[in-house]
Amino acid sequence: MDGFIDYQIKLMRRKTIGIYILPDGVVEVRAPKRTTRQSIATFVAGNRQWIEQRMALAEQRKGRPFNVFGRPRQVLVELGQRRYIRLSARQLRIVILPGDDDEAMRQQLKAWLLVIARRYLARRLVANLDWCHVLRVDKPELRVRYMRSRWGSCSLSGRVNLSTTLVQLPVEFCDYVIAHELCHLRVFNHSPRFYQLMQVLQPDWRLKREYLKQIETGVEVMQIKSYLHR
Repeated sequence: MDGFIDYQIKLMRRKTIGIYILPDGVVEVRAPKRTTRQSIATFVAGNRQWIEQRMALAEQRKGRPFNVFGRPRQVLVELGQRRYIRLSARQLRIVILPGDDDEAMRQQLKAWLLVIARRYLARRLVANLDWCHVLRVDKPELRVRYMRSRWGSCSLSGRVNLSTTLVQLPVEFCDYVIAHELCHLRVFNHSPRFYQLMQVLQPDWRLKREYLKQIETGVEVMQIKSYLHR
């Protein structure tokens, strides 16, 4: 760190110092193995304007972040020989096939969300099974699927349906939706009695409800050109 720009150093077999902006926005300085940190800091400081310009351009190409488990991840779309998606601490990397269009990428993302959500939401339901005891209802059958305009629903048969897009939310909001649907197993409407039960399970349910009204998952508007890395 030179006081202005954060960067990571990679010492390797090469003759000169080079600066690279990685796909996830990290500045990486690659230098000969015996290069001193002071020499690297001086080189970075001398190229600060260039680095800032390249970082700004990279940020524009990335498009809007995509939230996973409540944390924004920069999306990087690449062309490859097989489709796959890889999640890291700061990045969601989507590898598509040449010729894939926006809808193909969205379907790929939805399929990936389904795999992640089935495991995650099942764990969240188990973590909150005490709510079933409080409500005096049985553990419901869980069905997970992509829902474009709803976070969840339930049926008279006792099945709870949860949207794959819940994995984009912070865990407390995911749990709020689960609480909401469990309360419907007891009261299948939005009567005062329903909200009394919500008050028991989620005392701040009003704030969480308002927050969710403002959230857009972004799945339906994602475009390859906004994230494609060449």
